Amino acid sequence: MIISTKGFLLNYLKYNDNSLIIELYTHARGKESFIISVKKFPRNYFKILSSYDLEIIIRENRNIQKIKSLSLLYNYDFYFNTIKSCIIIFLADFLIKILPKNQPDDNLYY
Repeated sequence: MIISTKGFLLNYLKYNDNSLIIELYTHARGKESFIISVKKFPRNYFKILSSYDLEIIIRENRNIQKIKSLSLLYNYDFYFNTIKSCIIIFLADFLIKILPKNQPDDNLYY
């Protein structure tokens, strides 16, 4: 099943030379983990709490889903300020801990 939704990046982890495992909070599915190839995107494309418009391929029997397409909606420029970047990293870690997995919530997303 293919779903088109919006989401923001909570965390990413380098999987191998060509892949990333990213954790997004999506409007349609809640907090979900995805695998994506980094050959298609520049290095600075994945910044914490950036907003994305994406199409995801859902398979219910898997823990890590695949992303069909990904486009950047908004990228923040606060990474040059160390105080703001520390606050953003803290907020992202806090959101990872408190957001429920696979439970979408319209009030929480907006």
